[in-house]
Amino acid sequence: MRKPSRFCSRSDTGNYRRGFTLVELLVVIAIIGILIALLLPAVQAARAAARRMHNTNNLKQIGVALAMYHDTQDRYPSARDYCANEYGLSWSFYLLPFLEQKEMYEAHDRSKPVFDMANEISMRTDVSTFLNPMRQARSSSRPFDNNGFVSSVLSGGAAGDYAANLGYQPGSWGTTSWDADKSGPFLQRGATTRISQIGDGTSHTLAVGDRFIPKPGNPVERYDTNFYSDHAFFSGDHPALCCRGSDPGFPTGPDDPDWKKFGNSGFDMTAFVYLDGHVEWLDNSMSLTVYRYLSVCADGQSISKDAY
Repeated sequence: MRKPSRFCSRSDTGNYRRGFTLVELLVVIAIIGILIALLLPAVQAARAAARRMHNTNNLKQIGVALAMYHDTQDRYPSARDYCANEYGLSWSFYLLPFLEQKEMYEAHDRSKPVFDMANEISMRTDVSTFLNPMRQARSSSRPFDNNGFVSSVLSGGAAGDYAANLGYQPGSWGTTSWDADKSGPFLQRGATTRISQIGDGTSHTLAVGDRFIPKPGNPVERYDTNFYSDHAFFSGDHPALCCRGSDPGFPTGPDDPDWKKFGNSGFDMTAFVYLDGHVEWLDNSMSLTVYRYLSVCADGQSISKDAY
C-alpha cells in the first residue's frame, strides 16, 4: 500500500486528505494581515467616537449640575471662591453635591489648607465626570499650587480636565465685577452671576469646556512644577487650574505653549457645554469674533449656529 506523503493525513474512513502547502499558508496569513489592516482604522475610529461621546456626556452632566446649583443657590458658582490662596476652592468643588458626591463635599474641612491630609477625601479623590477620556497625557503627581510658584506639596490632588468660562478678558484672568461686554458666566474671588444677567440667552452662552494643557517643557519642563498644567483640580489657588477665556483663541496644535486657552490636545475641535445644558463641538478654526460672542453673557450678540 502506498504511504501517505508528509502533506497528507489519513481520515477515519481510510482515505487520504491533503494538508496545506507552505505557499497556501503564506497566502492565508497575507489575507489575514490585509483584513486586519482594513479593520484597524475602523476600530480606531470607533474608539475615538466612544471617547468623544464620553466627553460629551461628562459635559452634559456638568451642565445639569450647574443648573441644579443655580436652582438651589439662585446664582452660579464663582470660578474661585473668596479664598484665592491655599484654602481656596474652585467651581468644580461646589458642584460635587449635584454629581452624587455629597459625602466627598461634606468631608472637606475649610479650617485647614486644601493640601492638608485632613482633606484627603475631598481634595485627592478623582471624580470620573471631570476626567476627559480624550486627554492624551495626564500628570501622575498633580501637586497643589503655591500662588503660581513651584509647589511645596508635590503629591496627588484630584485630576480634572475642564475649565470655567471667564468670557473675553484680554490681559487678565477675569474680574470680580460684572461687565456685560466682557464677562462670562463665571467671575472671580467669590463674585457670582445669576441667570437674569445672561442677556444673550443660556443657549448662546458657553459655560464649561475642555481645558487645554501644554505639553511638558512648553513652557515649563515638568507638569508638576508650576500652575501651567496639571494640578489639584478642586483647589482654587490660581485661576489657571480651573478657568479659561476666549481672548487667546484656540490652540494652534498640541505644541501650542499658551496655557490660557480652551482646547483638546491633539484635536482640532473643542467641546463646550452651554448654560442651558446642551453640548457643542466648536471648530478651532472658527471666527474668533464669533467665539468671543459665545463666551460673553450679555453683549447683545445672540449668535445662531449658522454663524459657525
